[in-house]
Amino acid sequence: MDFYIKDFLHLSEDNDSTLAFIEAVHALKSNPGSTLHLSGGTYHFYQKHAFEKEYYISNNDYSRKSIIFPLLNCENVTIDGEGAELLFHGEILPFVLDNSKNVCLKNFVIDYPEPYFYQATITESGKNFFVVKADPIGCKMR
Repeated sequence: MDFYIKDFLHLSEDNDSTLAFIEAVHALKSNPGSTLHLSGGTYHFYQKHAFEKEYYISNNDYSRKSIIFPLLNCENVTIDGEGAELLFHGEILPFVLDNSKNVCLKNFVIDYPEPYFYQATITESGKNFFVVKADPIGCKMR
């Protein structure tokens, strides 16, 4: 069975596609062997309507995680982005695959327009100072 995200987008709120995608994933996992087609485009996701579950992820605190694509107990499903750009805002996990098998994710890119942490390189240090080099594009020191 084929599902198309356009059939769920009426659930979107302003520029937030989260509810539409949560419902589309529910339909997908209820129908093993199905494909969800995203038909390209750009989609934004926020924490407000995300699925939540507690997880212990290595290099992370044990806590309740906000998830946009909760692929739990899925079998033989595909999400085909068809060139889509998925933009995540805030502390959310794009995908969780838990107790699932034969899941195919393809043809999309993931990005965080404003990451919730930045990496930098210490280029020089001394007794009372250090110099940090960070990517100046979009980097906001907090």
